Amino acid sequence: KEAEDRLRTEYGIEPPDANTFLESLGRGVDVTQLGLGAGIEVLGAELKDRDFIFPESETLDRFGGFLEEKGKSIVEQQKEDLIDTNAGVLTLEDIKEEEGILPTIGTAAKWATNVIAEQAPLMAGLAGTTVAGTLAGGPVGGAAAGLGLYGTIMSGENWEQQKEAKERGLITELDPTKALYTAAIQAPLGLIADRFLLPGMSPTSKFLREGNLFTRVTKNAATGALVEAPTEVGEEVLSRWQAGMPLDDEEAMNNYREVAAAAGVVGGFYRGITGVIESEPSATGDVGTGEEAAPLVSTDALVDEAINDQRKKN
Repeated sequence: KEAEDRLRTEYGIEPPDANTFLESLGRGVDVTQLGLGAGIEVLGAELKDRDFIFPESETLDRFGGFLEEKGKSIVEQQKEDLIDTNAGVLTLEDIKEEEGILPTIGTAAKWATNVIAEQAPLMAGLAGTTVAGTLAGGPVGGAAAGLGLYGTIMSGENWEQQKEAKERGLITELDPTKALYTAAIQAPLGLIADRFLLPGMSPTSKFLREGNLFTRVTKNAATGALVEAPTEVGEEVLSRWQAGMPLDDEEAMNNYREVAAAAGVVGGFYRGITGVIESEPSATGDVGTGEEAAPLVSTDALVDEAINDQRKKN
């Protein structure tokens, strides 16, 4: 609020409005593409500067250089695209600074809506990639495709975190190997959590599928929030660690709170939708569709009924 007042009184500038739903959705696309671009860049840097696994090779050097430059160009373009929506991003601090119950509720609802919209492109990308991989190579192919996409994005985010740390003087050199092997830890954790949020993408316990619609939504939303929040915070801790950033200073704590709150909302929302789609399993173990299944009638009973009908006719 103080910053907004200063903009108005000292500079005569109206503070930017919060991003709309569509702007947040577009921002999610840009952030996802930025992560992919940075992931390509860090992979290229690793191929150029490889200090293990790959032998010396001019071909790898050239290919690595190509990937690095391609990734950089993608990152630069996406950062330019994000300029228009950076100022409109709401945070928990914006909610705290509101005065009155209704403004606070309104800002909180707007923040939650925007958070969900920003995560939608990533969720859609992971789901689509996993489905395509499964169709091509079965469950193993699906898992590999999902890990490949998510691991690339996470390594890119780690790389960008290292760049920020270097600009702040916290580290002197970028380490692509560290960014990549940290992503190798983050990716399975994140993929498992994200697959859990989508209907039909992971096994679901009977506990979450039984009950009426309200009960299922409530249980699934709470479970989704509990799964997603600690997973995302753990990924953020690992990302800061690999970049040489402090893990327990005020900035880190504020960051963890923002990540946990956003992840809780996203996890609760998407898992809550799953509660609407998935209902109590039938006696055969199949997931219901929300309608009562017709009772099963044995073959012997059908035969006896047919015989009795024939006797009545005779």
